[in-house]
Amino acid sequence: MSTLNRYIFLELLKLFLITLLVLTTMFIIQRLIFLTEWSMHRGVGMLGILKLLFYLFPGLFQTAVPLVSLFAILLSFSRLSEENELVVMMSSGKSLFSLSLPVLTFALIVSVLTAFLAFFLTPGSRIKFELTRLNLIQTKSEKALPIGQFVQFSKDSQIYIQRKDSSGLHNLILYQEGDQALLAESQESTRTIIFAQRARIQAPSQISQNWLLLENGIMVNYQAQSELDQFIEFEQAIARLDLGEIEKQKEKFASRLGATNFFQLIKRLYQSYLIINLANSAESEELHKKWEELREVRIEISQRLNQVLVCLFFPLWGIGLGIKPPRTSRTISYILAGIAGFGYYYFEILCQILALRKVLPIELTLYSPSLVVFLTGGWLFWQRARGKEPLSLIYQLDQYLKGLKARKK
Repeated sequence: MSTLNRYIFLELLKLFLITLLVLTTMFIIQRLIFLTEWSMHRGVGMLGILKLLFYLFPGLFQTAVPLVSLFAILLSFSRLSEENELVVMMSSGKSLFSLSLPVLTFALIVSVLTAFLAFFLTPGSRIKFELTRLNLIQTKSEKALPIGQFVQFSKDSQIYIQRKDSSGLHNLILYQEGDQALLAESQESTRTIIFAQRARIQAPSQISQNWLLLENGIMVNYQAQSELDQFIEFEQAIARLDLGEIEKQKEKFASRLGATNFFQLIKRLYQSYLIINLANSAESEELHKKWEELREVRIEISQRLNQVLVCLFFPLWGIGLGIKPPRTSRTISYILAGIAGFGYYYFEILCQILALRKVLPIELTLYSPSLVVFLTGGWLFWQRARGKEPLSLIYQLDQYLKGLKARKK
C-alpha cells in the first residue's frame, strides 16, 4: 500500500474507531439505566446486569458498524475536501478511482466484520441473552434484593424485606395474588400474605421454582368465600414461588441455540425446499408449516446478506456525499451523514415490515436498501469522477445562508 493510500486508510480507521467508541459509550449508558431499573424490580445484582450487557454488544455492533463506516468515509472525504488535500492529490495525477482503493479495502474489512457478526455471533448472543435473563430471574441472590420496598419476586409474587444480614432476610412480608396459595393447597385462593421473622432463599437448579425457607411467622390465605379464609401460624415453612413458564422458555431458547448460524440456516433452507418438493401437492397443515418455516429462513438469510452487501456499497455514498467545495460549512457534512445513515436505517426497517407482512416478494424487498445505495451512490460517484457537482444546490444554499448571516452582523 502506497503512502497516500495508507494515509487515507488510517484517516478512515481513526474516524471509524472514534465514532464507534462514542456510540458504544452512549449505548452502555442507555442500557445500564434500563437494565438497572429492570434489575431493581427482580432482585438481580450488578454481575447479572453486566452479563446481560455483554450479550447485547454483538447486536449493537451489527447495526452500528455499517452506519459508522458510512460516517467515517463521508466525514473523511469532507475533511480532505475542506483542507484542499483532495485537490492536491488529484492535481498530482491521482484519479478518484485510484483514491478509492483504500476506501474499498476499508469497506472489505468492515464487510467481513459485519458478516461474522450477522452470520455467527449476534444470533447466538441474542439467545444467550434471553437464557441469562431467565436464569437470573430463576436464581435470585439474597444480596441483590433491596430492603425497605416491595419488589417483584416471581411471576405473581412481591416481597418486602426490612433488613438482611449474613444469617438471612429478617422481618419480611410476602404477597401473592393468584389461583395458587403459597403454603396452602387450596385452588380457590385469591390472595396470600405471609409475615415471617426470618427467611433464606434457595433455588435448586433442577426445578423452575425458588424456595423461600421461612421461620416464625403467620400466613393469611384469603379464599373466594370469606368463611374459608385461613390463618396459619408456623415455626418453619417452605413457600413455593412459581416462576411460570420459565423452564419451558429456557428449553425453547436452548433448542434454538445451535440452529442460528449461517450454515444451519442454509441447511434448514435446503431441507424445507426438499420436503416441499417431495410432499403431495394437496394442501395440508404440515405442508403449510414447512412453507412458513421456509419463509422465515429466507427472511433471516436476506436480512443478514443485505447488511453485508450494503457495507460494500456505502463507499459510493460516502465519497459521493463527502466531497464538497473547500469553503463549504462542515455542518453540511454532518447533516448529510445523518440523513444518509438514519435514512437508510429507517428504509431498511420499512422493507423488513413489508416483507413480514407479505406485501412484496421477500428477496426483492429486503435487498432493496442495498440496491438503492448502489444505484444512487454509483450515480453520485460517477458525477464526481467526471468533475461535476451533483449537490450544487445544497452548497449554494449554504453560501447564501452564510452571506445572510454575515450581513446581519
